[in-house]
Amino acid sequence: MRKSVLNTLKRVARSRASIRQRLFWLLGGMSLATLLVVNLIWLPGTIHDIRETHEELQRVAVQGIRDQIGFFLEEKEQALRSQAMLSRPAFLAGDQVTLRQLAHRFFQRNPAFVEIGMLDAQGREQLTVSRVLAISDRDLSDRSASELFQEGRLR
Repeated sequence: MRKSVLNTLKRVARSRASIRQRLFWLLGGMSLATLLVVNLIWLPGTIHDIRETHEELQRVAVQGIRDQIGFFLEEKEQALRSQAMLSRPAFLAGDQVTLRQLAHRFFQRNPAFVEIGMLDAQGREQLTVSRVLAISDRDLSDRSASELFQEGRLR
């Protein structure tokens, strides 16, 4: 291929082209060469800038997702705290019917939760209500040895 390009160039140079045609081809070739050189100088820096911008966009997107997850979890934690405050009088009175009603209302307001349970001060489950499972009183267990309960007691 290289030989064919060189042969074509030789034929053009040897042909009886006018000086205008030769100048046209010379200026056209120099213009293309100039564009090529400028692009070769400009392109690596631009590619580097594009990569840096891409990485920064990824960082910002991940930070945005992290913030949204944090806000979501804070909102759900606040909902649990509010529910605990609402359920406290019925829990202290031992009113299982009222606790179940409050739990079902909580599920209606907060679809992100699938199961809610209440433990007494010793870590025994007093009530567990689930969206997907039927849980009876004999399914309740002692959670006093669980890491989550122990961590909660330290607070």
